[in-house]
Amino acid sequence: MRAVMDGNQVEQLESTSEARIGDSNAMGLFGFAIGTTLVAWVLSGWAAMPGALAAVVPPLLIFSGVAQFVAGLYAFSRTHSWAGTTLCSYGALYAVAGAAIWGQAIGAIPRLPGDMIVLAVGLFCASYLSLAFTIGAMRINRSYAMMTAAMTIALSLAGVQLLGSNRELGFLAGYFMLVAAFFAFYAATAHVVNCAWREEALPLGTIYRDRGRRGV
Repeated sequence: MRAVMDGNQVEQLESTSEARIGDSNAMGLFGFAIGTTLVAWVLSGWAAMPGALAAVVPPLLIFSGVAQFVAGLYAFSRTHSWAGTTLCSYGALYAVAGAAIWGQAIGAIPRLPGDMIVLAVGLFCASYLSLAFTIGAMRINRSYAMMTAAMTIALSLAGVQLLGSNRELGFLAGYFMLVAAFFAFYAATAHVVNCAWREEALPLGTIYRDRGRRGV
């Protein structure tokens, strides 16, 4: 005979199997939020460019890049596919961006006329990834959806600006990145507070509570 388990038993078994590994979402989201804030600070025109870009390399590489990528790997180990894919993708993106800025700052990577076109194409690809994350987040919670939606717009605007459009588009991209960072900071704080208090003290705007527990 085949034993049939109800939904509560399945969730209990999942919780038991995940008990060995803590929730890495907060760590990854904080890494994303800090890196996005620093880049937005430059894009929005509040800091000098390109001089200020060199100053953001250490946090981009270590916190927003490596730490966020590792947080995504831990999310995968908890079968949280959306979080794992999102954190690893943004982590890899920021690590590459930090390495590229560092290489150009020390003269290891030359600045060529076609660099802006290649960079714009990369930003458009990253924007598409963010759009895919937004569609997935619409089944999870509103905080994630707002974060990735704002990032989709920001990356698109930054890419268009690099193709020769007005500098104002770059400023606008920076403001949308600040919006994405705000929701990332909030979501990360909610994860930490809710985990410590063992209740939903800060709501994430969960859309499907019965399904949002799996694959997040």
